[in-house]
Amino acid sequence: MSFEKTQQLNLSKTNLGLQSIILNQETDYEATFKHEYNQENLLLHLQGFEIGNEGAEKVGIYLSKLVNLTHLHIYFEKNQLGSEGASHIGRALKQLEKVKQMQLDIGINNIECDGLESIADGIKKQVNLTQLQLNIRFNKIKRVGTKCLSDSLKCLTQLKQLHIVIEGNRIRDEGLCHIGNAIAQLPNLEQLYLDVSANSIKSEGAKRFAQELQKCSKLKSLFLEFFWNKMGDEGIQDLFLALKNMKELYDLHISLKRNSITDKGVITIAALLPYLKNTVKFSLNLDVNQISFEGQELLGQRLGYMRKLTDLYLDMQGQQEMYLASLTFCFLGFLLQARKHEIRRLFIFDKVYGGIQFKYKNDILIDFFNE
Repeated sequence: MSFEKTQQLNLSKTNLGLQSIILNQETDYEATFKHEYNQENLLLHLQGFEIGNEGAEKVGIYLSKLVNLTHLHIYFEKNQLGSEGASHIGRALKQLEKVKQMQLDIGINNIECDGLESIADGIKKQVNLTQLQLNIRFNKIKRVGTKCLSDSLKCLTQLKQLHIVIEGNRIRDEGLCHIGNAIAQLPNLEQLYLDVSANSIKSEGAKRFAQELQKCSKLKSLFLEFFWNKMGDEGIQDLFLALKNMKELYDLHISLKRNSITDKGVITIAALLPYLKNTVKFSLNLDVNQISFEGQELLGQRLGYMRKLTDLYLDMQGQQEMYLASLTFCFLGFLLQARKHEIRRLFIFDKVYGGIQFKYKNDILIDFFNE
């Protein structure tokens, strides 16, 4: 049996053992897990088991004994974890000081700010982390919680990849600013994924976040999910201005769906696209805003200045004006420039046509079809 299969088998036994302890009230950890205490890799799938604070305490006891872990992945989403349960996990994390890669998924629970503070205190101890993924979506986190998280993130100076999902909480402008302040103080950060969708963020929050983001000059990959906020044209302008001096940025994905953006915001976006000279992959979601035909056309024309693009995804559906011919006019200039690019994939989503995939071979448009 290969090493990979052996590891998967051991992980399956670990999951079954923990589920047995949690669901059947067993407490003999030594008998169940003694042979695993020296392992370096752990993957736990515990999502959707209706685990509450008592079950989380048992998981915490188990975790605290794995002092040699270097790779930790826990899927704890869709349970009944409250702040007390999160505190048990946080205290366990404090015992682990060798972790280099961590993925902690505690989304869709009932965690409040004091619970996140405990988790953050545990993360703060992981000074060797190079990769961190934290999913706390759809909990009860407010700006105070993000301040605690921010203070912890600042200690992780070795981080190269950071993935944070805070969708569907109540962090508002100040909470986003706390996150931005932490990101700006990570000197080795190369990849950032930040999802703050549905958090009532306005233009002032976007502006202050952008001021911090522009300090991240080493970023190579940036994913920003700002769906269903209240940023408006001013917030969008500040956000794109922050990207202007990111010379190493090759992979850029921004979702601004439902943010009350008009042509004024699009003019700023269009003006700054030529500065993204080294961007190879670009995804922009402007679905359900208030962009006119002229704004769509301008955006399409300016895309032609991104000379190194190989992959483009653009979602423009749900505008107030989306004419049958808008797809042709918006992107005709870009398509005519295709031979000057090395386009491999171009995907445009339009409410009239649906998803349209353009296929290229040897830099020549050879076909397009509905997805």
